[in-house]
Amino acid sequence: MRATALRHIEQLAVTIGPRGSTTAQEAAGHAYAGEVLGGLGLAPRVEPFLWVGSPYLTFGLGLGLVLAGELIYWLVAGGPNAAVGALAAAGLGLLGLISALLESSGVDNPLRWFVPAETSRNVVAVAPAAGPVRRRVALVA
Repeated sequence: MRATALRHIEQLAVTIGPRGSTTAQEAAGHAYAGEVLGGLGLAPRVEPFLWVGSPYLTFGLGLGLVLAGELIYWLVAGGPNAAVGALAAAGLGLLGLISALLESSGVDNPLRWFVPAETSRNVVAVAPAAGPVRRRVALVA
């Protein structure tokens, strides 16, 4: 069992290498997982979904909105339109904050409209119980 686990780790960590979101290495890791699960007699299925290559770009856009709001407020704070500037700054800051919070939860948000998304996937397989079901286990890797 230990040798098998080490062989899988070697394949994923060394042969395939780092598997960033939506990269060819990620696809190779999914293909390998599907082959292994199929070799165990399971019926793996692929669940595709759209994902940004790097969530840092979305967070960077959110931070940019907050900074733009601060700049607008700073530019108009001493003038006759200070209230409008404050409202614009608050709106941009709130949009940036809410979008960043939604992004950290994996939920679609306005900032994703400006970030290119690519297809990623989950590989899922269900092993039927060999006897009476006493507990259910979900393994995620």
